[in-house]
Amino acid sequence: MNAASSHFLARTRLVGLAAVALLTFSAPYVIEGLGLDVVRLMFFSPIFVVSACVAFFLFESRLRASSPLKGTTKSFAQALVLWALAGAGMAIFGVIVMTVATDSPQGPFALIFYGPAGIAIGGAVGTAIWRVTGVKPNLPLQDGPAASGRPVS
Repeated sequence: MNAASSHFLARTRLVGLAAVALLTFSAPYVIEGLGLDVVRLMFFSPIFVVSACVAFFLFESRLRASSPLKGTTKSFAQALVLWALAGAGMAIFGVIVMTVATDSPQGPFALIFYGPAGIAIGGAVGTAIWRVTGVKPNLPLQDGPAASGRPVS
């Protein structure tokens, strides 16, 4: 792995963690703004999101049957599980920080809702990162005839 690809991977992970944190803790406000049932949707969200992520993986693997993805089912499962755990960890950390900041004895009960939301959002971010890092285009460094290998006259 060269320096450019490791820098890309580190930057992708940092953006992924920021997205997990932002989306997990803004989820109740977005769901409420849409007029949906916040409690049920946040609690049951991992069921729907993981199903959608697996369906996306199956679609991608069938779509790219002629040119297989750079990863396998194992890499997808690892990305899905690790990012879901990262989402759960981010939810736990955020709830602990808010509980300490507000000095609320009921603060840890927020994990009942933020935990599943963090798992769902982490799984979705993991699927997106798996897709971005698994299928990278090999763009030529030059355009035109020099990129094709033909002599330039």
